[in-house]
Amino acid sequence: GVLAVVEMAGASGLGHLPPALRDPFVTTSYGTGETLLAAARAGADALLLGVGGSATHDLGLGALAALGLRPGGGPGGAGGHPAEPFLPKNWERIGSLVAGDLFHLPPVRIACDVENPLSGPDGAAAVFAPQKGAPPETIAKLEAATERMGRLLCRTFGISEDLMHEPGSGAAGGMAFGLGVACGAQRQAGYSLVAEWLGLRERLCAADLVLTGEGRFDGASLRGKGPGRVAREAAALGKPVVVLVGAVDLSPEELASLRTAGIRCRAITPDGMPLPAALANTASLLGQAVRDIGVEA
Repeated sequence: GVLAVVEMAGASGLGHLPPALRDPFVTTSYGTGETLLAAARAGADALLLGVGGSATHDLGLGALAALGLRPGGGPGGAGGHPAEPFLPKNWERIGSLVAGDLFHLPPVRIACDVENPLSGPDGAAAVFAPQKGAPPETIAKLEAATERMGRLLCRTFGISEDLMHEPGSGAAGGMAFGLGVACGAQRQAGYSLVAEWLGLRERLCAADLVLTGEGRFDGASLRGKGPGRVAREAAALGKPVVVLVGAVDLSPEELASLRTAGIRCRAITPDGMPLPAALANTASLLGQAVRDIGVEA
């Protein structure tokens, strides 16, 4: 059959928003839902959704709104955008959900390597919402709202609330959870999928030096994300590895462990350079870092 590959970052991605406009209380996954709907209507027999780089924390409710989900009460009356009620800032005004008109998608697989649950100290709000623009003082409020809306979604679709605590349900601000509850979407290990598609192990075996990178290399990078997996797999093959990053957020112990394994982390951003300037000069900064590595080698 026909497989449609959809990238959430292309429709609802953090990269589309300047830092001043990043706010998970008012961003929506509606565009991702529109894209899934368009792919299904174009004849896709199955959908593969990559959920990295999202700007949202709406539990996939925006995407479900594009598929026909409606609030049973609250905002978003005549003339309102269908996604408006499902922005986290409006969740407290939703008492029930109406799913009778929900479009039935073909089988959906969600490619991701995040193991965080929907809620809790390692959940989507606590770990990822700050990266999407949520001030620290709002995280507790967002966490409470997430748990309430998660339970409401589970009740609406007759799904056990245990799904809220499953590893990976917090991926992309709960997109994995919302599509799992409403559409039966299943998670697919993103790294394994891409590695098999690209013949990555064979490429690593043939390499003399392995370069990978990420905007911020932190603890989550070492818990299943692609760059961390590339680095560890290459190091296990005895290859020298350099991880080029915008910023490193690892403990001294974590950095020491990486060095012992043959993995070096190199921040390409000069000390004191503001984030907007670093983002605007990424290409030149990255180029200089690679040239420096060549000289050192």
